[in-house]
Amino acid sequence: MSRSLPRAALVSLAMLLMAAACGGPDSPAAAPTDEGLTATESTVEDVLAAVEGLEAEERRAELMRMAENEEGPVLVYTSFTLMTDILDVLEASLQEATGLDMEIYRADGEAVRARLVQEAAAGRRDADVIETAGRMLEQLATEGLIAAYESPHLDELIEGAAHENWDATRLNVYSVAWNTNEVSEDDRPHSYEELADDPWAGRLTLEPTDYDWFWSVSNHWAEEKGMSEEEIDALWQQIAGNADFVSGHTSTVELVGAGEYSVMASAFAPTVERFNQEGQAVAWRPPVEPLFATPNAASIYKHTTRPASSVLFMDWLFSDAMDIFSENEIFVTRADLQNPILEGLDIRIIDVSDYLPQEEAVMEEYDALAR
Repeated sequence: MSRSLPRAALVSLAMLLMAAACGGPDSPAAAPTDEGLTATESTVEDVLAAVEGLEAEERRAELMRMAENEEGPVLVYTSFTLMTDILDVLEASLQEATGLDMEIYRADGEAVRARLVQEAAAGRRDADVIETAGRMLEQLATEGLIAAYESPHLDELIEGAAHENWDATRLNVYSVAWNTNEVSEDDRPHSYEELADDPWAGRLTLEPTDYDWFWSVSNHWAEEKGMSEEEIDALWQQIAGNADFVSGHTSTVELVGAGEYSVMASAFAPTVERFNQEGQAVAWRPPVEPLFATPNAASIYKHTTRPASSVLFMDWLFSDAMDIFSENEIFVTRADLQNPILEGLDIRIIDVSDYLPQEEAVMEEYDALAR
């Protein structure tokens, strides 16, 4: 199930990290040992206790003081591709606001999750902060790799953004996107069911890893359209028959803009909006509704060696950085920065806790469509 959204990042310097010498991504994570650590090394829990109850400015000042005793930049593992485009802006903001430096390891969400599990199994303690899909962070929490984070900044987020193991930074809103040179606003798909229509045969593309979108649309058909399981299966077969499965949201939107495809079923609306404003021939508005949004979120790595710096970074991420993201057409979760183009739209945040127990079966079903 998904729930309605009420009306209402990160990093910098690209670096290559040496591959961890450890087991495969499915190996169970083992907590890094504390052997060799000083008796005075603090944890994230210690840091949060030290700044509990402080006002924002006082809290930041105390965290900056504590961070002076920690060595090295904050290392962020992220799947946020925009970071490479606004790298210098984010670095400058972080340095000015907190005095911190940062480095990143960027990959897709599954690669981020797998690397962290591998490094934990090998006793590595490289990562500090993780920013990726909420469902990936929820899985990492079950491995015992996520530290609790609390901040007054979380009170400023939209309803449903703050969670026990992660807090949403931005929403990747899935949307049907089309090439504006090839498809008029009148002829665009007006519903998900219309993706099965004959005019889209050979002109449609689906992303092969959008399992939570597939699950959400299927639930919408069952619960709100009253379709049977057989009807839903037949509809997906028709849609898949019209489509090529092409990996990569950003690159596929570019293919749509170039005319390689006329329609993408599950583009990320912020990407389409940004490309549209840059003059590319792509659009997503007026949208097919309901829109389903997968939350991207941030957490602190349980075994960070820079707990004060990590908490300070997270505070910056949910305050200063959100302004920068919003200026770049990212749909952030701070309530005062909600993009006006979302006003009045039926947007539903995908409930990770409902989705994850069914993910294996959902993946098997969607993968079968792609074969």
